Parts: sequence; structure tokens; C-alpha cells
Amino acid sequence: MVNPKLSFISEKSLPSNNNRNNKIHDLYAKSQLVDAFLETNDDALSLRMWLDIDSCFNDGESNKQSLMALLLSAIVAIDKKVSKQLDEILHNKGFKQLEASWRGLEYLIEEENEYDTELKCKVKLLHLTWRELTRDCSKAIDFDQSDFFRVIYNNEFNMPGGEPFGLLIGDYKITHRLHGHQHANDIDTLRKISQTAAASFSPFITSAAPSFFGVDNFSELASVAHIETQFSLPEYIEWQSVRAMEDAKFLGITLPDILLRSPYLPDGSRREKFPYRESISHSEDGYLWGNAAYAFAAVAIRDFCESGWFSHIRGVQAGKYRQGLVVKIPQSHFCVTRRLKKNKLSVNLQVGDRLEKQLSDSGFIPISMIPETDYLAFYSNSSVNNPKVFDSASDTVNAKLASMLQYILCVSRFAHYIKVIGRDKIGAFETAEEIESYIQKWIFNYTSSSSELPDELIAKYPLNEAKVEVKQTRGRSDCFYSIIHLRPHFQLDQMVSNIRLITELSPISN
Repeated sequence: MVNPKLSFISEKSLPSNNNRNNKIHDLYAKSQLVDAFLETNDDALSLRMWLDIDSCFNDGESNKQSLMALLLSAIVAIDKKVSKQLDEILHNKGFKQLEASWRGLEYLIEEENEYDTELKCKVKLLHLTWRELTRDCSKAIDFDQSDFFRVIYNNEFNMPGGEPFGLLIGDYKITHRLHGHQHANDIDTLRKISQTAAASFSPFITSAAPSFFGVDNFSELASVAHIETQFSLPEYIEWQSVRAMEDAKFLGITLPDILLRSPYLPDGSRREKFPYRESISHSEDGYLWGNAAYAFAAVAIRDFCESGWFSHIRGVQAGKYRQGLVVKIPQSHFCVTRRLKKNKLSVNLQVGDRLEKQLSDSGFIPISMIPETDYLAFYSNSSVNNPKVFDSASDTVNAKLASMLQYILCVSRFAHYIKVIGRDKIGAFETAEEIESYIQKWIFNYTSSSSELPDELIAKYPLNEAKVEVKQTRGRSDCFYSIIHLRPHFQLDQMVSNIRLITELSPISN
């Protein structure tokens, strides 16, 4: 019985000016199409009727060979339609941001699993959009009243049994102007983030958007002669005020973006057999670019797993996967000839020596492609902080070194341990002198005055010099604070750096 909801072609609308159409007309005259389809015992004819009604009645066209060609043609047509739909999905701006975030996290976890054989590291994920973080920071009267401060500082660094964060990675794109429907700009949010990061000794690393530099794409920066002069413009006054903060030493901003997925090709490497070739219209917009902060975190994790320290996170060492070398970044190729292929850059900006120095001096962490290789590298790790210039050249150099993230990461580890010691031991001591003596003895276990130690001993004794001062907080007999002076063994370009940090010591701080 024919379903009454089905509609069929009217006999009047069928042309009858040729033999083929006459046959179709005759069929409709005898029976409706569905009845004919259901009544036939010829499987090949049934399939042909289903796929191509226009040719299903031609004489001699229901054989297997013609049917196979018809099936292949139908499959190709379906593949083209599905490929077009996949292109629309994969190249959607919102979907690309989502995919880039998950692939960046996947890359970080895979690197951590490879190097962290002793389970030294923990990776924790906090779902927090930039809009939510901005709203949280802007509604708080002071930074220590925000929910972000509560999660990072109160719940971990200042909590008995808490585990302070060694490094915070923000999968965000920072710019200096208001965008969208925001009521607070990114710079104001960065200011409060830096205060939380400094209070908890947890450096915060994120990335910059191209609009931060007044361009639409990072590739346009290659034609800018002097990037540093741009930041003297009035629109960057707030940015310069953040750079002048001491807390900005705990901020790092990476650029450019890194490639997080190679374009899909029908090369048989995927589990599904669908022969999909991703359509790439432009290298900047078509590829999946992501946050270079994930690569920085992977480098920091690798160095920490190898030495328990963060001193070797810049530069490269020939023949070794260490220091600032970034490995296992996806690759893409382009054809020079029919048989010769070359790799495309895995970054959307080629950072040369001159540009690398300009960006580093301006408070950024550039990631560069190593020529004639498939690897990337961080050659510097400047924090956002703009080091002060003193009359003494040595003081100026020390200020510059003390603002580098490799040293901030190192001293932050000591700050975390000293905080725990103070929290656990204050009840057992009555005076600041007793606490100071205890901490000084503890920190001497990681100090060696020798300047010619091999790497394995430097990892065990990372400090060349250490001095601790503990003082009682005015008006509170149960609360103290420590002033710690550290000189790491690891120096830069034969220059010596001294770092000073202050941390509160109390049983439970408010």
C-alpha cells in the first residue's frame, strides 16, 4: 500500500517527445514509482532506480559494470559534499578556537607524559574564559578579593596541605584596546593577574593577539622596522604602566602562534577511510594556529623533570633535546616541483635575530623557527617587567637578569617551600631569630660557593649564595615575613644576578 504522504510526479508534467520518456510515462501510467520499485525482483534495477531514475529504464544499463560506475560516481559526489561541509566546520572561527585549545592541551600533556617519568608534575585544568576572568577582576575592589585570587592563592599557596602552582598558562589572546562588549580592557585584567601571580609566586604565561601590535596578522610584523618605537604611542600608556610594576616580573606573553595541526590529507594516516583533503585558501587563515604558551610550558616541564630547576629554558644546545628547544610541532609542506616538497614554517611569523631582540626588549617571549630544521626555540624569556636603569652598569644588568622568567621560576620554588616551612614551624618557634636560623640552615642544603660545578651537582645545589632575614609583622605577634636574597649558579653571558623576594610567614593568613 502506498503511503498517502508520499508525493509523486504528475503524469501531466512528464514530457513525451522521445522513446525514453515514453517508457517512463508508460510506467507511471501502469503503476506509481514506489510500487514499481517494490515489485521488481531485479536487485540491480532496484539499486539503479534508487540512485538514478533518469537512466534506470535505458536498455542494457542494468548490468553490474554500469552499476559499479554509477555507485562510484555517487560515492565521489557524496565525498565532495561531505568535504565541503567539513571545510565549513573546521574553518569556522569559533570551532578553530576550540580545536586549538584542546590540541594545545593535548600537546602539553603528551610532552609531560614523555619527560615526567618520576611523576614530579601535575597538570590541572581550569575552565575560565577571558570574559569571565575580566569580569571577576573588574568587580573586585582589590585583586585579593577576586575569585581568581581565591583559587590560586587562598586555596593552594596559603592553604595547609595546598599545592602551590609552579606555572599558570592562560590560553588567551591579549590586546591593548577594548574589544567586543567588554567594559574593561585586557591591560587592566593583566594588572590584577600579575598581582595574584606575584602574591602566590606562580608566573602567568599567555599570548598576544596581532592587534596588540596594530596589525591584522602576525606576518605583517616582518615589515615593521622598529617595533619598540610603537609602544611609545599614547595608546600604550596603560601597557607601559603595567611594565613598570614589580609584579609584572610574574607575567610572560608569547608570540607568534604555532601550528597545532597539519592540514588533513587523503594519505591513509587516519583511521577512517574517508578520502578528505582539507581546502586551505590562505596560510594565515586556513591553518590551525594556537597559543605558543603551551610550548613554553612544555619546555619548562621538560627542564624541571630533568634537573628539578628552570635554568635551561632558553637557547639551544646542538644535538640535544633540552634548553629552549621546542619539538614535535606539527608540520605542513608545499610542493616545489612534482617530486620535491619543502616544509612550511610552523609559526605564522619568521622571527629573526633583530626582531627577536626587539620583541624581547619590549617585554615579550618570541618563539623562533630554527633554520633548516623542523624545530622551534625560545631564545629568551623576558617577563613583561621593564627593568630599571641605574647609574651603575652592574645594577642595570642585575635588574635585567632579575626580570627574566627563568630566574623568577627558580626563586618561586624556594618561596613555595619557605612558605610551607613558615606555616608548619611558626608554632614551634617564638622569635624571628629562631625562624631565620631554621630557614637559613635549610636553604644552605641547596647552596654551594663553588662556581665550577658540573651540571648534575648544579641541579642539586642550584644556589651560589643565599641569605634569609625574618622579621615580625608590626602589630602581630604570630605573623612574620621573610626577605630572601638568592644568587643562582646559572648565569647569563657571564653576568651575575641577585634576586630578592619577600614572603609572608604565618600559621594561617587572612
